[in-house]
Amino acid sequence: MGHPIDEGLLTANRIRELELFPVVGHFDTLHLQTIHRRIFQDLPHHHPGQFRRDAPAWVESGN
Repeated sequence: MGHPIDEGLLTANRIRELELFPVVGHFDTLHLQTIHRRIFQDLPHHHPGQFRRDAPAWVESGN
């Protein structure tokens, strides 16, 4: 079995890359999707750069 993935480290490294090589744009939807794709490119289960379908199970519990 492989080593667990440190998602925080992977995304921190990608954010640092964005600081060095930013995505040029106008902060419209396409621009923000590109930024999201770059940050989460190592974590395909997060569907980087894609919109999520509505998820009714993601509701605050009120605690």
